[in-house]
Amino acid sequence: MNVCSKCKNEITGDIYISKLNKTKILCKNCYYAETFCITMSKIMQIDKKYKNINLKIYKEKLILEIYQDNKQKDLNKKLEIEKQQDKLKVVLLPDKITKIIDIKDFEELIYIINNQKQVGIPNQKEVKLLRQKYKPGTRIELIKMYDYINPVSSGTIGSVDFIDDIGNIHMKWENGSRLSLIAGLDEFRILED
Repeated sequence: MNVCSKCKNEITGDIYISKLNKTKILCKNCYYAETFCITMSKIMQIDKKYKNINLKIYKEKLILEIYQDNKQKDLNKKLEIEKQQDKLKVVLLPDKITKIIDIKDFEELIYIINNQKQVGIPNQKEVKLLRQKYKPGTRIELIKMYDYINPVSSGTIGSVDFIDDIGNIHMKWENGSRLSLIAGLDEFRILED
């Protein structure tokens, strides 16, 4: 008979190993309660790391408000966060995008949102320079795309299709994707022939 180290009840289903103490076994409920506390602690660390983030608790959700700057005047994104077993359900507003992610991916999401808001729209001179550097047909290897919806995988190769008037580098990726690159945000390199 296995007994949960936390609640002392008999474990009738799956046995879980504590993330805090690998020598203790837990029932499903105690395991999820423990991982919830660990996750919330990490989210609170993120809140302290960035000056433009405000963390609130509303009913059974955490609300993470990400502002344009440290003065917390202009709201950029709002994230509603709920724990779902060992994952997080994150709703991004105003986009109304729902993602089920783990805490590592959550930290990456915050990083992406903060970096996206810092990249401005290039002026016409900068767009002209981009067009000179990335001519149609230029082969590109993606190192990292900072897109929280559906990024192209790192290592994917593609060709420049064109650059629009706001500096987005429109691509034809070998995997069939047509997602654009954003200079100054996404990481990529030109492949030499």
